[in-house]
Amino acid sequence: MKQLLLALIGTLILTLSACTSKEGKLKKQAEEIGKAKFMEVLKKEADDGLGQSDWLRQAYVEYVGNRSEVEAENVNFQGETAATATLVVKTYSPKMRQTLIAIAAKVDPDKARRFNFGEALVLIRRQTGQNTETDYQPLTVLKFTKSGEKWVADNP
Repeated sequence: MKQLLLALIGTLILTLSACTSKEGKLKKQAEEIGKAKFMEVLKKEADDGLGQSDWLRQAYVEYVGNRSEVEAENVNFQGETAATATLVVKTYSPKMRQTLIAIAAKVDPDKARRFNFGEALVLIRRQTGQNTETDYQPLTVLKFTKSGEKWVADNP
């Protein structure tokens, strides 16, 4: 009886660790896809609002991207071959990002390399009282299907 109980506990522990490992791998994969998606969003924002300077567009994407963090908030498995991952991003609000772009867009192209997004945030906070801290916002829900031993995103 004691051996049966120990065997059941061992099986349960192995099952739980396998699920955790599977979930961890899928979570990491989803976060990598989410980071790429978010960087695309930032690039589009920069392209649409900062036409005067390639350097300023790149600096915006790098500044906001480096201060943002994508997290897989929830991973759900539907059987053995399907899963979803809900992604959130901790970043500046869309309104704050648009304010940063609006300010940077007014910079003369000859002076673009001296523009500092961090200083701009400090000035925005000082002059408007707006919250310039990052917070969590929904990003996307990814659907995965299992192909062989790998999980493949259906909607990257």
